[in-house]
Formats: sequence, structure tokens, C-alpha cells
Amino acid sequence: MDSRALLVVIMLGTTTVQAADLVVRVHTPDGEELSNAVIMVDANPQTRSRHERSTAVVDQVNRAFVPHVSVVRAGTLVSFPNSDDIRHHVYSFSDAKTFELPLYQGTPSESVEFDKTGIVTLACNIHDWMLAFVYVTDAEWFAVTGDDGIATFQLPDHEAYTITVWHPNIGMTSSGLTLQIPHEARMDVTVELAASEGRGLRRLRRGSGRYR
Repeated sequence: MDSRALLVVIMLGTTTVQAADLVVRVHTPDGEELSNAVIMVDANPQTRSRHERSTAVVDQVNRAFVPHVSVVRAGTLVSFPNSDDIRHHVYSFSDAKTFELPLYQGTPSESVEFDKTGIVTLACNIHDWMLAFVYVTDAEWFAVTGDDGIATFQLPDHEAYTITVWHPNIGMTSSGLTLQIPHEARMDVTVELAASEGRGLRRLRRGSGRYR
């Protein structure tokens, strides 16, 4: 897929149920489910909950980063074990986090704190094809779509939510695509990614579904 992309967002509608569910589906124009899309959901930023510092792991397996895309809350400590039988040199020169873990095997003694929001691109100084992304966010809820292109959230009642979608093939800034969604217990959102000739967002279109 071209790194420049067009996003078409279709609101499929809502159903009134007891549980507060949000289902986000991401796919290509030909219907192929798209994994590794970061979905972030927020309500009122001024009323965000306080969270304890969390941890995350980005492994190195078969000369590849696993997972390829991660999303973590700012302040998370990320460890980079090396499960291969060869040495790796992990580094990032990203604005959100610059660091290096020189050639090593096993697990480095110290984790790396990702304390600034933004996109962190990971690479290996020995194996040029190794590439991964860590999206650092301060959103209240977040997930990465699986092989089925779906991320599901259980959300408390709130007047509206802001959904932000990011994918490494979009070629956009970390702001991704943001929509205001009135919360009515359950809502399905479909995000379609299509290659385009222009850069970033060219057009935003809603489908037949609408807010209720």
C-alpha cells in the first residue's frame, strides 16, 4: 500500500444495550482487514483518570520486532528482550524518544521510559529490514487492531468520545483522524484506508449510517 493514504470513515449506527461497547473495524477498499492500526479513545481530557506506571515488551524474534506496532501510555517502561540467538542493536532517533541499546543478547538490564507522546520508530543498526513503531499516547483507552482488523472497547457512559486512528501506512502526523461520537451504549465505526496520490487526508466522508 502506498504510504500516502485516503481515509473514508463510515458511521454504521448505534444500538441501545446495557453494556457500553465501541467496535472499530479497519479495512482496505477491497474489504481486506487491516491489522496494526492504533485506535485511541478519549472523553474529556481534563477529567482523565490517573494511572500507575505500566510496562510493555517489544521482543526480537526471527530477526523481527514483535509486535510490529505497539501503543502505550506516556510514562510506560518498555523492555526489549532479544529472543534470537544473534545480537541486535536497537535504536530510535524519533523526536518522541531517542535512545540506543548497543549490541546485546538476552534482556537489557534497564527498560526504556517512553515519557513523551508521539510516534517512536524502532530499528536495528545491524539488520536494516527490522522496523517497528511505538505510539505513545495520553488517551484514556487504546488498542491495536488484530488480524481481523477489529478493536473493541468497554467504555463508561459519557456524552461523547473522541476516536483517533493511526496506521504506519497512512504517512500522516500523529494526530491521525479524529471524530466526535455521541455515546449511546453501543456504536460500530468502520475506517477504510485507500491509497491516494496526495499526501495525508484528502477527503472525509460519512456513509449511510448516522448519529442517533
